[in-house]
Amino acid sequence: MKILKYAVRIAALAAAMVFLLPTVWEGSPMAEWDLGLDPVPPYYTVEETSSDLTMQQISRMDRAQQVSRKSTVTVHVSHPMYGAIRGTGTYAKFGRDLVVVTAAHVLGPPMPPDVSANEPLALQVRTAAGTYFPAQLAYEDRENDIAVFKLDNNLPDMAPVNLRVSGPFGVNIGDPVVYTGSPSHHDRLTIYGRLAGNAQNGDLILHSYAWSGASGSGIFDQRGRLIGVLYAVDVGVGFGGIPAIVEDIVYITPIWKIDRQVLENNLEVLGR
Repeated sequence: MKILKYAVRIAALAAAMVFLLPTVWEGSPMAEWDLGLDPVPPYYTVEETSSDLTMQQISRMDRAQQVSRKSTVTVHVSHPMYGAIRGTGTYAKFGRDLVVVTAAHVLGPPMPPDVSANEPLALQVRTAAGTYFPAQLAYEDRENDIAVFKLDNNLPDMAPVNLRVSGPFGVNIGDPVVYTGSPSHHDRLTIYGRLAGNAQNGDLILHSYAWSGASGSGIFDQRGRLIGVLYAVDVGVGFGGIPAIVEDIVYITPIWKIDRQVLENNLEVLGR
């Protein structure tokens, strides 16, 4: 009976994974639910290099992880059709505005116009101290899976980073990186990794770790610069041809894919 019970479970799991295959094969988004992403054209690439961590790099990474932790918030979205969605974001300063950068799929699937007009998304960010602050959507790029919220208040006991969207700026394969996020049921885990390569669409690939809840986490280089936003892990082929999540291959949208002009215009409209 036990063998039959396990066989039924394995068959059910296989059927579920095959059903999900079209949406997760290109990468599994890391919010509290899954959303398939369309491929985008090639963009920038990081340079080939090799490096080992020196004492100076370790010292820099210590500072970078402090920057990461002081700027990381939890993003909470109340979606009229899909309920509560949780992700991670980075508190930043863009010109005169205070913003939070996250992944676009944390907002949930796009709503029909008749629903969005009557029941807009309710956005909040939660600080490390557990205080909630309202936010407004200022920028949404579904193709590149990146979004920006506008804040009307300073976040106490937190330090915004500078949001630099011009680039690309010097990052190399092999460089150490760090991010702080909330994978699974955990809160504010700081995780290290290395730049490992480039995706076909110009996104960055890390050798690191991520899981549901870490979507939108800001990736920082050893100089403490925000270089990208975490949005997915890889999906490969496991035993018996069943899709298997590869949680140590992590996909990042480079921060320079944000359209500066669009963001500036939207922030100006919201500030009126």
